[in-house]
Amino acid sequence: MSQNTVNGLVLVKNKKKGGMAALAAALTFGVATSGAHAAMDMTETVTAISAQTANVETIGIAILGVLVVIAGIGLLRRVVR
Repeated sequence: MSQNTVNGLVLVKNKKKGGMAALAAALTFGVATSGAHAAMDMTETVTAISAQTANVETIGIAILGVLVVIAGIGLLRRVVR
């Protein structure tokens, strides 16, 4: 299965697919660069996320503790054999 390539770029044989890809790229670029987006106040969101860091740390420590216990039991089983 060979593909026509020019300088590492694959040439599109079907013009309809190439046109759709160009249209999608143009629309994406247009939406991404438009200045019509409203400014949003993110202070409440940042505060809510920052307040949850203690919960995340507690869950992380609990998971790490469970993994250490599992590893310790595995090592003890090897020694007892």
